[in-house]
This record gives sequence, structure tokens and C-alpha cells, in this order.
Amino acid sequence: MSTYDRIRSLPLHVDGYYLEPLEQEVARDFTLRRTTVVLHGRGEEGRGEEVDYDPAAQQRFQAEGGKLPLAGEHSLESFSLLHSGQTANTIETVSPASSSSRGSVSSIARSSAR
Repeated sequence: MSTYDRIRSLPLHVDGYYLEPLEQEVARDFTLRRTTVVLHGRGEEGRGEEVDYDPAAQQRFQAEGGKLPLAGEHSLESFSLLHSGQTANTIETVSPASSSSRGSVSSIARSSAR
């Protein structure tokens, strides 16, 4: 049994989240922009980093702020699938570990589960 199979049904409660913009000039005329997404619920906090090397995409993500529908009761599996409109019924055909997680809630969930 994989590690994911062992933890996928664990409960996750999310009251909300906030974004922490990060930027660092890594080369002349190139600033790396990233975003830390901080989930919070029931006195706990989980952090995950949204990484996209397109600075404009990061700025759009940060500008949209609190528009992600993350609040509520989830399992780790349902939270991992939330970003793409998938449900637990499609888990056999699309695994979060094999789907693209760049810029997604899936990457946040995996980071937060650590």
C-alpha cells in the first residue's frame, strides 16, 4: 500500500487561507515571483508554495487573492482533487501524484500534508 493510499482518507478542515507573496531578483531583469499559500483551520496552519516561473501568472494569482474555494470539510484526497473539478469517483483514472500540480491546489495539499 502506498503512503498516499494510507493517508488519502484523513480529514482536513479548512477555515480559510491567505497568500504571502515572495519575490527575489535572481538575475538581471528577472525577478522570481512565488506565493506561499497558508491554510488555516481549528488552530492549525499548513503552508504550501505555488511555483510558476511566469511572473505575470504569479501576479494574477496573487491579485485574485481569496477566490479559491478551499474552506470546508475535506479528506486529503478530496482536497487534492478540488483544483481540477475531479471527485473521488475519478481517482482510478487520474491520480493526484500523476497529474500536473504546477500552480494547483493539489500541490498545496501535498505540501500541507507534510
